[in-house]
Amino acid sequence: MKPRTLSILAVIAAILLVLGLATYGRRTTEFAASAPDVLYPGLIDNLDQITRIELIGPDGELTFSRSDQQWTLDQKGGYPIRVERMRTAVLALSDLSVAEPKTSKPENYPSLGVQDPGPGSESTLVRMIDRDDRPVVSVVLGKMERVVSSGAVRRYVRLTDDPRVYYVHGAANISTAWNTWVDKQIIRFTRALIHDVSIVHPDGEIVRVYRPDTETQDFIPDLPPLSPTADPLAVNLIGNMFIYVGHDDVDRFNESMALTAPGPVATVRTFDGFAFTARLFDHEDATWVVFEAEHIDPITPEYDSPAETPPDPTLDPEQNLFRDRDTIAQLVRQTNERLGGFRFRLPSETISHLSRRTSDFFPSQ
Repeated sequence: MKPRTLSILAVIAAILLVLGLATYGRRTTEFAASAPDVLYPGLIDNLDQITRIELIGPDGELTFSRSDQQWTLDQKGGYPIRVERMRTAVLALSDLSVAEPKTSKPENYPSLGVQDPGPGSESTLVRMIDRDDRPVVSVVLGKMERVVSSGAVRRYVRLTDDPRVYYVHGAANISTAWNTWVDKQIIRFTRALIHDVSIVHPDGEIVRVYRPDTETQDFIPDLPPLSPTADPLAVNLIGNMFIYVGHDDVDRFNESMALTAPGPVATVRTFDGFAFTARLFDHEDATWVVFEAEHIDPITPEYDSPAETPPDPTLDPEQNLFRDRDTIAQLVRQTNERLGGFRFRLPSETISHLSRRTSDFFPSQ
């Protein structure tokens, strides 16, 4: 090729490069100028307008629905979720401010983690719907990065109605694992209040431990006369098993599930008149438990006196331990409203405790 021709081509290439850079610069400037400062300003103040939230991400799909002021999880039969987690998620989204705009080319989405959720994707789609079925939020959360100099967290995000990707301040780390949204605690008892624990097996065997009064520290096994001496650790293990009960899974319950393979029924009763029952049953190759609270007569009459005045906060907590009838009745109502209609899968160790036999009092025999 002649030198003159090469020179002409070089000039043309230079001109095209300059025009390309100018166009890119103009588009980048326009992109930056049209980028919002905050993605969802005022979102936290409009939480009451949101009635449904949908999440799709690495751990699956979740849908939260609101009835009055209660949020529930559709995938777990409408079990209540922790409202503070919901508020935290909404607050995190409302705080997302744009650090800088990035690409608008779909082919670049995977490298930033803002492609649509699906197999092989770590992105999370968040949709918040208002009472008129309009999307208030619809955003794909992509990769997170930590700024070395400041330690601050930034993230790539993409609004679903906008091809542009934004690099934002904040993490908005919203999980699609269902168990991060619900309270894993079913019940917790103060040991000093527990009078007795009993387990009734389908074959008729009854296992029971008790404390005759609040001054007695160790539980006593209810055994026939002349029985061997029970292991105190094994006895207290049964007496203490309701101090904390948590679950691994939850779903809707109907009575027909418990008819085919009923299991043990364990009940704890307190000195001041609160009873709580766990009913075990097998369903679809798993052991499930349903719970029910009940208001009973106080075990010891002196605890059957309504509180005429509020507890004195200056007293030792043990002196304010026992609850009046109205408090017990309210606790029973709230417990049954929260747990009624649901079945729970418990840790295997808890299932073992709820299924103890009399022979377990004598582990060395």
